[in-house]
Amino acid sequence: MAKLTSTDTYLQKTQGGLFVQGQAFRTCNNIYQAGFTTCYLQVIESMQAKAYVIVGIYQGTKIWGLLAAYQNSGCREWQEEEVEVLSQIASQLGVALQQTDYEIKCRIKRHNWQRRLKACDRLPPPLTKFANLF
Repeated sequence: MAKLTSTDTYLQKTQGGLFVQGQAFRTCNNIYQAGFTTCYLQVIESMQAKAYVIVGIYQGTKIWGLLAAYQNSGCREWQEEEVEVLSQIASQLGVALQQTDYEIKCRIKRHNWQRRLKACDRLPPPLTKFANLF
């Protein structure tokens, strides 16, 4: 695996770039013809990549992360089907993230209800009957 010798801060500086605005994917068939800055080009070269496709992973409408595929042996014309497969994978990851978030929220609610029920158990008998109505 290639060792990164510099840090790519572009997405940090642009707060997610076009992916924050809902861009689904970005392809680059030849990093040397893409007009990248020297700094960004060095980052890509440190990964030995010559071409890449990046798709956004969205949790709902919020960008969560990026999924990328790199071509290291040379330039590459990315096929629509390849981008579609990566997009589908990213979409499924987004669904899994939403399900995980929902499950965490449900566990928190269940924990809070269990705490409340234990508090009701400590109430004097007349109040316990009243609390059980809820």
